[in-house]
Amino acid sequence: MAQQSLTNVIINRILSLVGINIKDVTGRYTAEVNSNNALKVAMDSSSVAIGDATAANQTAEIGHLASIAGEDFATQTTLAALNALVTTLNGLVTAIKDTAGIKQIVDAVAVTGTFWQATQPVSGPVTPATTITEYSVTLTNVDTEYSQAIPDGTKKIFYMSTSGQPFRAAYATGKVATPTQPYEAVGAGVTCSDDGVSLTSKTIYFATDVAGDVIFLRCWT
Repeated sequence: MAQQSLTNVIINRILSLVGINIKDVTGRYTAEVNSNNALKVAMDSSSVAIGDATAANQTAEIGHLASIAGEDFATQTTLAALNALVTTLNGLVTAIKDTAGIKQIVDAVAVTGTFWQATQPVSGPVTPATTITEYSVTLTNVDTEYSQAIPDGTKKIFYMSTSGQPFRAAYATGKVATPTQPYEAVGAGVTCSDDGVSLTSKTIYFATDVAGDVIFLRCWT
């Protein structure tokens, strides 16, 4: 009985080594040593598929392992090639860094050349108008130039025909008596104004086709 139990243990061990669990064996199995001192196990049947643990399959597996072992995963040759690439890259970076004319981010960069304006003008605070001056300019004759000097520092100017007649206006002499561009042709009933200005030493000129028309003029300074 002891001998049979030892035999069973040995057989179970051998079967497990070749991938067969004793629970997969059905029926009776025997073991014997042949004339070549090889252990031979015989069994009635097994649920393991035929060919799962044959000598041919073992040879194939050995071949697969040998092919994996032959792969060059991290040999000295591979590492040397990578090191050469790193050395080349490091040389390129050093060359770029040391090349004259290439500046680092922290390097001072001189600004040279010709500039139309070194500094930009800064607008000061806007001073509101505090004085209003009003004028009546009588256009006695038709197609005749009449003028009115504008106070220095005028910020806004307004003018109109008091009778709603059309008339002509300009800031340059010789434009309104005989209409000559540029001038402003003001239609009947239309009022005019120039705002946001700063006038100095300016004169405005008027003329009309209706004798006796009166132009009302108001200036803010």
